[in-house]
Amino acid sequence: MNVWTIKNRYPLPLIPSLIDRLRDCTLFTGFNIEWGYNEVLIKPKDQWKAMFITNEGLYGPMVMFFGLTNSPTTFQTMMNTIFHNLINEGSVTIYMDDIAIHTGPQPGESKGDHLERHQQLVQHVLK
Repeated sequence: MNVWTIKNRYPLPLIPSLIDRLRDCTLFTGFNIEWGYNEVLIKPKDQWKAMFITNEGLYGPMVMFFGLTNSPTTFQTMMNTIFHNLINEGSVTIYMDDIAIHTGPQPGESKGDHLERHQQLVQHVLK
């Protein structure tokens, strides 16, 4: 099936440009959400395309799984859409199933205020 699938040409972010975003940051929180792939539903009309035969019979998955063409780019697109505002403001960087939350001190901001702002950002991402 992967042979016949039209490839999604969504470009993955370049790692050096992602690292540049972290230059002036001093607080970091990271999450690996590899389970996220299994949270992306396959449209009901397309579920038959991912069916395969097991020793128990025919299996038709309802969620995306590793190994399907376009799974990585579909997941990256979804993550970029969900966190669009935070990515644009420079507080969150996402590469595939990894989320990095990063903050740098603002001029005149105390360490306590900086830590509190970072914690609020982490809570916002977790919602």
